[in-house]
Amino acid sequence: MNFFNQVIKRVVSFSVESYFENKENIADFFSENELFQLSVLIASRSLYNDVLKDKFEKTKIPLEKYFSRAHFNPIPFGTFSSVGSLEWGAVSELSKKEGLRLKVDYDNLFVSEKYDEVFDENWKDFVYYTNPSIHFLNEKKVSFYKSEKTSGSFQTKYVELDYDENIEWLTIKFKTGATIGEVSTELVDSGFEINEIETFLLEIINAGIIISNASFFPYSRPSSLFDLKSELVEKNIFDLNDKNNIQRFIEAYVNEQNSHFVENRVNKFNIHSIASFDTQPGTIEFDIQEKILRYVNFTLKYNLNYTPVNKVLKEFGNKFYHCFNDGFVPISKVFNPYSGLKYSSIKLKNESKLPDDIIFKILSGTGGELHLSDIGDDFLIQKDKMPPSFSVIFEKLKNKNTGKEYVYFKYLGGTSALNFVSRFNHVSEALCQDIVAFEKEIFTDKIVAEVNMVSKPRATNIIPDRKYYDFCIPVNTVYAEESASVFLSDLYLRFNGADFSLVSKKHKKAIVPRVTSAVNYALSDSEIYKFLADLQFQNNEIHHVNFNLNYYKNILLPFVPRIYLGDDILLYPSQLLLVNDSFSYDEFKKYLNENINKYSFSKRIVITEEKGDVVIDVENEDQLRMLFQKLDVEKKIYISECLYDSFFPLVKDGSNHFSHEFIASVKNDDFKTQQEKIRFPEEKDDLIKSCIPIVGEWLYFDLFCNSYAVNDLMLDIYENIVLKNEIDQFFFVRYDYPENHLRARFKTASRQVKDYIITELEKIKRNGIILNYKIVPYEQENYRYGGEKLMGLTEKIFFYDSLNTITDVLKNNYDVSETYICAILKIKSYLDFFEYDIDEMIGFCEYNIESFSREFTLTQFHRKNFNKAFSEIRKMLESINYSFSIENEMDFKVEVNTSLNSSELFKYNYVSDVIHMSMNRLFDHDQRFNEFKSYFLTKCYLNQIKYSRK
Repeated sequence: MNFFNQVIKRVVSFSVESYFENKENIADFFSENELFQLSVLIASRSLYNDVLKDKFEKTKIPLEKYFSRAHFNPIPFGTFSSVGSLEWGAVSELSKKEGLRLKVDYDNLFVSEKYDEVFDENWKDFVYYTNPSIHFLNEKKVSFYKSEKTSGSFQTKYVELDYDENIEWLTIKFKTGATIGEVSTELVDSGFEINEIETFLLEIINAGIIISNASFFPYSRPSSLFDLKSELVEKNIFDLNDKNNIQRFIEAYVNEQNSHFVENRVNKFNIHSIASFDTQPGTIEFDIQEKILRYVNFTLKYNLNYTPVNKVLKEFGNKFYHCFNDGFVPISKVFNPYSGLKYSSIKLKNESKLPDDIIFKILSGTGGELHLSDIGDDFLIQKDKMPPSFSVIFEKLKNKNTGKEYVYFKYLGGTSALNFVSRFNHVSEALCQDIVAFEKEIFTDKIVAEVNMVSKPRATNIIPDRKYYDFCIPVNTVYAEESASVFLSDLYLRFNGADFSLVSKKHKKAIVPRVTSAVNYALSDSEIYKFLADLQFQNNEIHHVNFNLNYYKNILLPFVPRIYLGDDILLYPSQLLLVNDSFSYDEFKKYLNENINKYSFSKRIVITEEKGDVVIDVENEDQLRMLFQKLDVEKKIYISECLYDSFFPLVKDGSNHFSHEFIASVKNDDFKTQQEKIRFPEEKDDLIKSCIPIVGEWLYFDLFCNSYAVNDLMLDIYENIVLKNEIDQFFFVRYDYPENHLRARFKTASRQVKDYIITELEKIKRNGIILNYKIVPYEQENYRYGGEKLMGLTEKIFFYDSLNTITDVLKNNYDVSETYICAILKIKSYLDFFEYDIDEMIGFCEYNIESFSREFTLTQFHRKNFNKAFSEIRKMLESINYSFSIENEMDFKVEVNTSLNSSELFKYNYVSDVIHMSMNRLFDHDQRFNEFKSYFLTKCYLNQIKYSRK
């Protein structure tokens, strides 16, 4: 792993020392400090006004909250904190410059409300684009998603509309953007009346066929959209280096807000969006990179398998796999509200879990500190499971008593390092460009496309003001270039049983979706947008280990000490459990003070709130009542120590220390992108008949039973159906989604035989072997298996394999070890059949072991167990009476290999799929893990053969 050169810093505006000096006289601090006045003004104009009017009782609590935030919370918010940048260097230079640089823009919610206000008068002046979600259902009907404004957000509605030559003309005309005036002029020249034209175009706008750049611009909005006059926005950048500059800015800010309020009758004060920057250069020492890598290794060891988004994707993939054919499906069809799938319907329990060995260490520890060990060299670090780039957020601290320095890690994750830094491109533009260039190089054979969606106008304040990648996917937004836009109508989706592939039919390339900001996309109601955003995580999801015990159920530890990694990395401050025992307020105070004294806990504590952590001074009665009220509601909470009671933050201005966060952007050089040949085979009408149950040549059943019964069921089917009828082919597959069932397919042209099969299955049902059965259409997986001809040959392989599994495995009632031997010999037989030499066979097994390692981590424990299993069965391999003679079918072998070699399939993928289906039939439980293990055992066997020949 490597690092991008620029590090982003976020620093509060007021020092820790300022907090202790002024915490008893916050109202006086407000009166005397212009920067704090400005911070409160930007955050809440109403609070600012009330403080100026000396409404002490009304303003005391909210002012205390803002005072605490201004001293302890570096997350960007107006002028409470500022954002700057550093570079890696030999030593750290972390001084804080007095003064700020402000960037003033319009608040996007204000712009949106202003658009609504002036639409009736100015609607003809805006530039409109064709709705990017338009999709043809057929020649006479189109569908699209319309975004309607409702109380500060956009609601997505699905619309189907008749398509005629008028709609066609309009969609073409607005494809690259046009004003109503331009279109009206052309229609007037064609003989239409202006009133008729404008009425029609208004209907088109209201229907959602065309959208305006005022409401649906994906980046920053140009102020020229409206007749807005703002000297602050026009100047844009302000350097506030002294009290006079700050005071002048406050006056201009208040005057401008008042002017807009009076002249435009705006019902809110949030006219401006203000970001605060620090222009002070600096460096941070290279030695921290080694600590970051240690923290990454720690995270990978303990949280590699915590992948909640991938679990949702996999569950959705199972639904997708059972609803659509195996080729690429238009994404508009997948999410069609009438007949498609609903991504948000996937509700899985993905509770994170604190690792058991860490809990045991906490329980067995004594004292106020817990030191976890660094990850040893023997641990297999699977960095290929991490994103191509990601962010690590940390703070530098110095112990007040010992003088020892620590790095306190707060966060690791993201789908791209761009997420956390693009918002600050005023100071991070070079870093953003480097991240994009690195990811484009990694995905050189694919298209990286920004997913653009406006769901909440105010949320777009934290979206970057420009496009970074070459392409975009406009979900509900306008677009700059049609050629660089991948429209929803061009997106196709496929699920191969493990992963999704998203491709552009136009470009014949895979698409890598990117949301280029830290916006909370889960708040959108667009199913497609949420899916595309989650798809970023596929196979590269990582989350930091969360030591905040408020996020875990049923962990009741009265006290948790500070947790360190080694002796120089802080993972989390100490925590204290508070439980509500129906206390009165006085009883609660006594209970809290007793526990603080018992565990030598800090007088400043931190509580977890929905919008972030809040610092509470337990010596402040008003703040203490807030804690009491919270405990009264939640009954059980963990509070954590405020670290600044014991540590100095190491961003300094003379003798003053400032709370801060550094964002390091990491390059994952071990990231591997997967390749896939993209084919869009044409559908043939004459294939439709073969899919129809009973009428087609294949009769296909879902047989529902417990997994315990499947082997007996297959023996019953073989003896009472297959052997007693002239059936051309048959094969079976085991499934456990959405419930356990067996899929059995019979090929016969005889209606009499079909009737017989159905009658026998009804008998099996009545005998209690199956609960129920369904006759379903059989849609051949022509995409997966290389087209119609190779699909037919593959079905014959499945036929041979099914017969072999029943007659030579199930009938012999093999135990676990004997079944693994059958798996080894069967895999080798397939590799012989597909003409691999011994080295190619070993390489093939390694390829599949690596593929399965994305799902099942190949730990030292697994290696040891697998090697032990092979040593136990190696002598039995030559003595067991089992064979799979498919490799002896020479004519068939030639025909299959010739057809495979002339197809567009990757041979490895095709052979892996064939063996995958074989292992599915062979094992009656944990099929995927047993397939993984079988490849490992087969590799051992092949190595034994290879080296015994020498």
